[in-house]
Amino acid sequence: NIIMKEIEMYRNKLIGNNTKNHIQYDNIQLITEKIERLKYFKEVVSCQASHMEVITPLHYIGLLKSVNNLQSKLSDLDFNKLIKFTEEKTLKMDLLEILYKTFAWIALK
Repeated sequence: NIIMKEIEMYRNKLIGNNTKNHIQYDNIQLITEKIERLKYFKEVVSCQASHMEVITPLHYIGLLKSVNNLQSKLSDLDFNKLIKFTEEKTLKMDLLEILYKTFAWIALK
């Protein structure tokens, strides 16, 4: 979805290049290895799932406003810029397709 990609790119631009501020999907293996080194578990497995949700633009903007870790990474001004940018890009659309990724770890004691 080109619109969602534009919103993601704008969000990343506002957040900046600090790697602490970006979700690192590439680091799933690294996190798994850190859990294994704790030596509390015999085996650790990571899982990833993706699914699409179809929602209205108003619902999406409401969800975006409720993401606390996003608000903590942006100044009030930049957060409001992101909301305004998202509204401009989406409010004329009927529905949005949103890709969600979920990560989980399973550990055997």
